[in-house]
Amino acid sequence: MAKLGKTIKLAPSTNDYRVDWAAEEAAYKALQATEAALGPDEIVGVLLTFPRGDGQAAYLVTKASPLTISLLDFGDCWTIDAAHIRGINKQDVLQQKRRNAMWASL
Repeated sequence: MAKLGKTIKLAPSTNDYRVDWAAEEAAYKALQATEAALGPDEIVGVLLTFPRGDGQAAYLVTKASPLTISLLDFGDCWTIDAAHIRGINKQDVLQQKRRNAMWASL
């Protein structure tokens, strides 16, 4: 059972959307690279994404025990329901990690 940690702002906001988006994209790519370097059973640093509206809700595993995930505040900052968060377990995280690796290999 997961719990929600503090929201993580990927990049500071400016008055220029193009600058903001470029900074957020660079920060997200850095998180993807960090996840790719994790060992097989490591879960802190795994990105969890869930389809929402016209985009996705993105979370980062910030603590293994108790399992804690933090919302990544970027783009439209979509979220998932609290009940969904509570239902996430380590096996779900490892499955998402495998899917992320599969997509990165294409």
